[in-house]
Amino acid sequence: MKKFSAISLTATMILSLVGCSKKNFDGDYNADIDLSKIMASTIQGSLTFGEDSSQSFDGAYTAEVDIADYICDAIQSSIEDTLGSSDYEWTGTLVVPMQLELSDGEFTLSIDGQTTSDNFKTFISDNIEPYMVSVFENEISSEPSLSGMTLDEVLEAAGYSSIWETMGYESKEEFIEDYLNYFDASNFDEETSGEYETDGDTVTLKGVGADGSDGWSLTSEDDTLTGTLDLSEFDIDEDTEISFVRDDSVNMASVIQDAIASSQGSSNYEWTGTLIMPYQLELSEGEYSIAVDAKTTLDNFETYINDNIESYIVSIIEKGLASNPDVEGMSLEEVLEAAGYSSVWEAIGYESKEAYVEEYMANFSISDFEEKDSGEYEIDGDSITLKDVDAADKEGEDWTLTYNEGNLEGSLNFSDLGVDEDTDITFVREAEE
Repeated sequence: MKKFSAISLTATMILSLVGCSKKNFDGDYNADIDLSKIMASTIQGSLTFGEDSSQSFDGAYTAEVDIADYICDAIQSSIEDTLGSSDYEWTGTLVVPMQLELSDGEFTLSIDGQTTSDNFKTFISDNIEPYMVSVFENEISSEPSLSGMTLDEVLEAAGYSSIWETMGYESKEEFIEDYLNYFDASNFDEETSGEYETDGDTVTLKGVGADGSDGWSLTSEDDTLTGTLDLSEFDIDEDTEISFVRDDSVNMASVIQDAIASSQGSSNYEWTGTLIMPYQLELSEGEYSIAVDAKTTLDNFETYINDNIESYIVSIIEKGLASNPDVEGMSLEEVLEAAGYSSVWEAIGYESKEAYVEEYMANFSISDFEEKDSGEYEIDGDSITLKDVDAADKEGEDWTLTYNEGNLEGSLNFSDLGVDEDTDITFVREAEE
């Protein structure tokens, strides 16, 4: 009995010692923290939309230069030297249409020769007869022998049925046709091309203007490009203001840029998928080491951006377009096509999604996600305290984790990532082989 009692007492003491001993937390643990939900707004705030998110100048423009006064002076000089003077006031306009096309840094500036020629003919046709009548009447009034006679009476007395016969023509139309033989549509044709540069609301056509200048600068306002041009060769002011008006009734490129500006950061798009940051914790004989797998985190970040960025940008543009009556009933694809864009990426200044993601990810590196620390840990019942932790938001504080069914649970605050809220974290113990 005494031996049995001794054995029983020994067993009780051993069980008591086991119950009072500290738990053994040593081992390797992994925690996968999904930052996708808490980081979505921070990521959206960091996205930018390249150079094309500013004003787009590409498109076709037309300017109209009225050279009526110059032509009037030229005609009067050639006729009045022979027939006499007149105080007739020429009416109407003689418009020279200048066309400007801007596309991808290249410009073409031209004059529509055929339209100019047609306008020239109309201007002459509308004015030449009353002008010639005025010339003849002036000559009659200055001749005493013809005093009191009308033009028709003078013509009849001279054996002419019209003023045109006096100059050897059967009709006004024949006179105009002969006069216009001195001109041809090709005389008015002119074209130059080159590169253009932009700076804020200014477009500069390189190589246009006086020798040695930086080019012809046009200022943009309300879909109109305005600059001054030296037209002194046409006896027109040196600093004649020329205004190129965009041919589009609606500038779809500007519509898209306005849509982006109005909705950026306020999209209702729900980002999908996960953005995992893997944490690794090692415990061994009172010592801990903790680290983030930075390479994997960076790769996961790029995948998360790749999977969501196009849908996010589309949602921004569509939200902005929804409030614009000019594009009511049009799909995004139709608006992009009307604006001359082949994709949403061109609309924000990029060749492709890959180009956008590459530029965006260039702002980040593995070092941005690296976290590593080590030190001592203490155990108190079901809790383990990592001493003086510098990882995450701890900044030298102790970090207490709670043991729960083989795992260690705690929380972190990712304020350094722009998210000021606690995130639960669970370290799962690796199974021993």
